[in-house]
Amino acid sequence: MNTMRACLLPALLLLLLSACSMEQIDREWDAWVEDHNQCEVVEDCVLVYPGCPLGCYTAVNAEHEDEAARLADDLIARWSMGARDCAYDCTSAEVDCVEDVCEAIQTDEF
Repeated sequence: MNTMRACLLPALLLLLLSACSMEQIDREWDAWVEDHNQCEVVEDCVLVYPGCPLGCYTAVNAEHEDEAARLADDLIARWSMGARDCAYDCTSAEVDCVEDVCEAIQTDEF
């Protein structure tokens, strides 16, 4: 039995270390969005719906919509490795191009 614990402990530790903290996930997502949300007109922008813990919606340049979805899925999967889960209510939003940056504009209250 001690041998089994000795083998399982490093595996569990590795799993916990590979799971990302919410702060790490947020920083990586926010940095990526900042590099991919430039626009000239509102038609350059789309809303993506990454999900918890990354938010209900995020505005990005339409050319990067698929990449945003893949990154969000990857980040959420890494975050969830620590047996974490979350949920929250989302409001409606629309997208706009404000000072050359795609922005999600909340359209209703909780």
